[in-house]
This record gives sequence, structure tokens and C-alpha cells, in this order.
Amino acid sequence: MQKNSVFMKYLQNGIEVKYFSDGEEHSSIIYIVDYKNPNNNSFIIANQWTFIENSNKSPDIVLFLNGLPISLFELKSPSRKDTDASEAYRQLRNYMIEIPLMFVYNAICVISVISDQLTSRAGTITSNEDRFMEWKTKDGSYENTQYSQFDTFFEGERSSNSYFPM
Repeated sequence: MQKNSVFMKYLQNGIEVKYFSDGEEHSSIIYIVDYKNPNNNSFIIANQWTFIENSNKSPDIVLFLNGLPISLFELKSPSRKDTDASEAYRQLRNYMIEIPLMFVYNAICVISVISDQLTSRAGTITSNEDRFMEWKTKDGSYENTQYSQFDTFFEGERSSNSYFPM
């Protein structure tokens, strides 16, 4: 968690680096992500990408941003009876124990039950299950308070009740 906290500061604010040029020391800020020009970043989505640490684990979806595993999705299948978001949350916690290095660069974890296409929530590695929140709006002007649709979650902005570090 401590390494993740440092990484989140770097992700948000950049990294101060010092260097020498013509015998003089200079400093500059470098950024992990180009927020002004998103097309300058590399986005890779991997399905069942295997991470080997204490054991071999293959999270359902890993989003890599500029080579860093920035987001992990745990999806629960509609073919499994009695599957819910709590099971997805427990699986995420298991990953944090078995493959902790995966979470050093993690900004957002997502749990989703695909069968109902309604239960999609996001949180951080420090979020308890009750702090995983739904996106409620696509554009910030209309908030769907009845339930959060699947497309709203992936296309929209985060809920005003969420506490994401970004």
C-alpha cells in the first residue's frame, strides 16, 4: 500500500528528476501519462493475463497504461449460479495476497457481475467492499440514481460519492 501511495503521487503530479547539463544541476518534472494528449499514451487491454509471484494468477482483465498494470477487472460469469459482486471483491483481495506486486501500480480495481449488466463498481486497493462505487453519470449533468447501467460505468464519470485518488 505504501508503494502504491507513492506511485499514485507520481501518476498525478509527475516525478521530479535532477540531471546535469554543461556542469550545472537542473531539475524537471517527468510525467508517466500524457494527460493533454491521450493519443501519446499506450493502452493495452489483456484478457486472462498471467502474473507469477507467490502463485500463478490470471485476473480477468488488466488494463496497461504505458506498460504499467493500472487497472484490474474481476468479472463474474452469468453461467455461475449465485454469483455476486462480493465474490468478485473476495477474488480481488485474494489477488492482493498472492500477487501483491501487481497492485503497486494499480489506480482502480473494478468488480462486475456480467449476468445482470448492472453491478459494476470501482474502488482502490485500500477500499473496503462498501467503498466500491458505481459510476452514476456519463457527462456530469444527469445522475442516474435508480441504478447504474453497464454502459454508464464504462463511458461515464465517477460517482460523486466515490473516493478515488485520481
